[in-house]
Amino acid sequence: MICPNCGSSEIRRSQRSSWSDIVQQFRGQDAFRCRKCRNRFYALRSAVSEPGSVKPSRRRRSGGKRGLKKRLQFIGTVALVIAACVVTLLWIIQIAVGTRPAPPFDPKDAVAEFDSGTWAFPAYTGLRSKPDDKGLTTEFNGIEPEVCRIAEQTVFLPPGDYVLTYNYRTSGIQTKSGIRWQIVDSRRDTPLAESSELSSNNMNESSMFFSIPKDSALLRLRLAYWHSPGTNPVNGTLFVEAPQISLRSPKPQ
Repeated sequence: MICPNCGSSEIRRSQRSSWSDIVQQFRGQDAFRCRKCRNRFYALRSAVSEPGSVKPSRRRRSGGKRGLKKRLQFIGTVALVIAACVVTLLWIIQIAVGTRPAPPFDPKDAVAEFDSGTWAFPAYTGLRSKPDDKGLTTEFNGIEPEVCRIAEQTVFLPPGDYVLTYNYRTSGIQTKSGIRWQIVDSRRDTPLAESSELSSNNMNESSMFFSIPKDSALLRLRLAYWHSPGTNPVNGTLFVEAPQISLRSPKPQ
């Protein structure tokens, strides 16, 4: 092999130092350097008729710090390029996902069935609740606390006007039962709205209107009981189906 620049045969292999060297290697070419004119060029590996005549790079033979530094720089460059490609790909994916319109909010999805596992049923003496796929059955035996939570679920509702609809019936429970649905502000633990007292021997469909202000998106839907003054403690059974929340239709102008 001779140098294409000066014709010298004093050729050595050149150390890989750039991306073009890697590309040329895939093409079957290696980098060489002339020891006389310092010209660097590529040649096919098959063009080396006498491999022994091509001396290795001095830097490779020496194994000095300069060669190690170059290799580390090369590895660092490859790592930076890979990281940049990953970041770019994630950015493209984020743009593609972000351009999709969000599904419309359906308030009915905010409330789950009683047997879904998202409801809490605090335990009290004299009160027993049993959820199933049909609804919730709660038994009072007259020694329950004067104030207690029968069932409770955390819900998220954007600000707006809503209506809570629910079906229930009672057995052996007086008119002033003290059992009500509540919409409670989770931060302040204060009711934003309360239903009328639940008491009906037949399955009854009822509703409660309420509004959510801008600073009260995280709420608790609570079925609560508190003993009404001047009445006997509740001793009977309550059956209630899972309630539904929907947007309230605007009033006609």
